[in-house]
Amino acid sequence: MTPPESRSSIPHGDRVDGAVDARDPTPSRPAGSRTSSDAGEIVLRAHGLAWTPPGRPDPLFAGLDLALARGERLGVVGANGCGKTTLLGLLAGRVVPEAGGVDATDRVWLVPQAPPAPGAAATLRDALLALDPELGPLRARLRAAEAAGVPDPDGYAADLARYDEARGWDAERAAEIEAERLGLGAEALERPADGASGGERRMLALAAVLARDPAALALDEPSDALDERAATALATRLAAFGGALVVASHDRALLDAVTNRTLAFEHDGVRLTRGGYGRYAAARAAERADRERRAARAERE
Repeated sequence: MTPPESRSSIPHGDRVDGAVDARDPTPSRPAGSRTSSDAGEIVLRAHGLAWTPPGRPDPLFAGLDLALARGERLGVVGANGCGKTTLLGLLAGRVVPEAGGVDATDRVWLVPQAPPAPGAAATLRDALLALDPELGPLRARLRAAEAAGVPDPDGYAADLARYDEARGWDAERAAEIEAERLGLGAEALERPADGASGGERRMLALAAVLARDPAALALDEPSDALDERAATALATRLAAFGGALVVASHDRALLDAVTNRTLAFEHDGVRLTRGGYGRYAAARAAERADRERRAARAERE
């Protein structure tokens, strides 16, 4: 039985010509979500992607076509080791595909499941600001110069001017606002960085990226090790995200709250469907029930 939603099934090694079209004028959206004024603009497109893990004869996927627009939020589901993290790396340009390619209007920001440790940062706020890939190193250089009594006034003044020209102070405030939205308010940010949990480090990394107002964002198990309050804050923030979002997760509640597309790694390939995980799971259950009815009918006949 074919479920009512549009879908594409991608057997290993076969090309998909009917992949979900992100330009659908009436996509389903989670309650409470918002999109920017340029919603509908395709910002991320994969074409003909193929990947075979080293040492394995068969590809995890091949001929994968995907287009995502602003406001589209894709949930990626499947068993451990099926290729979810690899797909995120391919979309973000961190993994080179065996075939095909990825086109994006801007950088695809990736927040991994295990972000880097805070390092030498004293507080969570320091760790948050250090995570900015462009301004973090410059800010660290400024702080180091201040701690040493500014031994090179001219160099310090030049760095300070660059930081000001790059709107570093505004970026700091934006990162703090995003951290607060994710449950890490001003008091929490003053805690020692070396005591940060894995979930807190992931929320810091996500806040730093969201402060950059990304057009496309990829997240690997973002709710892992979060308590209920933090997980709720995460879902609320992601549901309001106006860019294109790709979330690899086992958290069904998060997927249903946030996503409006599903890409599932199944035993015989990859399937793209419209709607969140609940809709995908319901369609799969209906297909199983239909197969069982057909089998039972065949036995009776």
